[in-house]
Amino acid sequence: MNRIVIDTDPGVDDAHAIMMAFSHPEAQIEAITTVAGGASLERATANTCTILDVLEQDVPVYVGCNRALLTHTPDASFVMGKDGLGDSGYPPSKRKVADEHAVHALVRLANASPGELALITIGPLTNLALA
Repeated sequence: MNRIVIDTDPGVDDAHAIMMAFSHPEAQIEAITTVAGGASLERATANTCTILDVLEQDVPVYVGCNRALLTHTPDASFVMGKDGLGDSGYPPSKRKVADEHAVHALVRLANASPGELALITIGPLTNLALA
C-alpha cells in the first residue's frame, strides 16, 4: 500500500486527480493539504471538502498558504468556474478542517514516517517550499 499526502488547490483538474488517487487500489490517502493557486485558499479548501464529501472519504484536511511567495497568483475562475469546480452546484460542505497549518502537518507527517509517505503536489509548491 502506498501512503500518500496530496497537496492541492483543487479546481476541476485537481478534483479529477484526487478522485483517481482515491480509486487506486494501492493508494492510501492519509491527508490533503490545501494551498492558494488557481483558486483562493478558502475556495481551494472548500472544494477539497466538497470532493471528499462526494467521494465519501474521511481524511484530514490541513489548510496551508494563502498566497504565493514571490508572485501574484492569477484568478482562474474564467476557466474553472466561480466555484472552481465548473459551477457544479454542490452544496457547501459541513466538514471540519484540521486546526494545524498544512506546513506544520507536512513536517510532522514526514518526520513521523520517514521514507514511508509520498507527497503528491498538484498545486503550487508554496506549502512544500515552507516545509
